[in-house]
Amino acid sequence: MRTRCTRCGCWRLTEPKTDRSRRTLPLLPVAVDAPRWHRTRQEADRPVAGAGYGDYDSGGFVFAGPTDSPLRGDTVNKRWHRALRRAGLPPLRQHDARHSAATFWLVDADVPLRVVSDLSGHSTVKLLADRYSHVLPAHLRQSAAVAARLAKHGQNTESPSRAAT
Repeated sequence: MRTRCTRCGCWRLTEPKTDRSRRTLPLLPVAVDAPRWHRTRQEADRPVAGAGYGDYDSGGFVFAGPTDSPLRGDTVNKRWHRALRRAGLPPLRQHDARHSAATFWLVDADVPLRVVSDLSGHSTVKLLADRYSHVLPAHLRQSAAVAARLAKHGQNTESPSRAAT
């Protein structure tokens, strides 16, 4: 993580707030290939930048400025909004994208709460459930409808123990 030093205004690397903030996420192959391609391009930029090229390799930045320095927040936001416009999507904060993904996983993809909590970085399943309780009732109603269909189907079939009595 980057934080701004209050004394001099410079950026410095700091540890994430919690242990759960540092996690490994599964990626689609295209999401793995793009940063690899980008890293190759960065390596090609190194000789062009010359002595002005920073030594940020230890920071592990996938996306950096032309001198390998960390990207500024306003730069990331501008690029994010430009990408949304190009894709024909409405304006959306990056943090809102996290909520959209969690909602999709919970409601449309039927991903278990524990997995969504791990993927989205919520500290507990309870925190996730409290945050997304507004979408869970519809999901629970859908589950109840499935259970009702199964129960109805079961009423039409006699179990062996019932048939014997």
